[in-house]
Amino acid sequence: MDEASNVRATALELTSDIEAVPLGERIETLLQDASMTPGALTVLTARTLGGDEFVEAAATRGVGVQLSYEGLRLARALVHDDAIWEAEDRTDGYIELLVSEVLVSRGFYHLARTEASDTAIQTVRRFARNQTRRQVPNFDPADLEGTLEGDILRLAVEAGATLVSPEPPAEAIAYADRLAEELDTSPLPTAEVALAGAREELGGITGAEPAADRSATADQSR
Repeated sequence: MDEASNVRATALELTSDIEAVPLGERIETLLQDASMTPGALTVLTARTLGGDEFVEAAATRGVGVQLSYEGLRLARALVHDDAIWEAEDRTDGYIELLVSEVLVSRGFYHLARTEASDTAIQTVRRFARNQTRRQVPNFDPADLEGTLEGDILRLAVEAGATLVSPEPPAEAIAYADRLAEELDTSPLPTAEVALAGAREELGGITGAEPAADRSATADQSR
């Protein structure tokens, strides 16, 4: 999928300045191996609703979504990995925690001045509350506020759609929610699998009203 390749290449480029060993190498490996579904969905949403002129700016937003997901997903894995914290040498765990923090921080940097910034903040806050609730004795899964994957897919659609129009079409957000229910997996599958029907679904949305003064360079001027 072109959108996935675009986001992966952009993500590697925008994190290439992280040269500290082993952080840079770990981040590069993670991005090479990761599913690009969140970032690809961001680009696909903008491209389908607005056209190819939005692809460049959408790729940067897509990287913001993708890095945020990878950082939070890594944090979630670390929370549940007792072995890494029970080991005599916890260096690997501390490195992974630092990688997680760097990824989320970079993700926020690329979303901070976009219309999706509030949703990005809400996603992290909800993630933190959910992880805290998981530690409570007699934890009930019904107490969770949705899933990380569901929140990230919604964020991806919003980040892409708001490049085209000030408010994301309700139909687009509804599609993100349906997609999260259909996939219902962690980590997310590859973009080629997860977004097989996304172009057709998004192409049928009529709620988007492209703004005449928006272009693929919109984010660059912020």
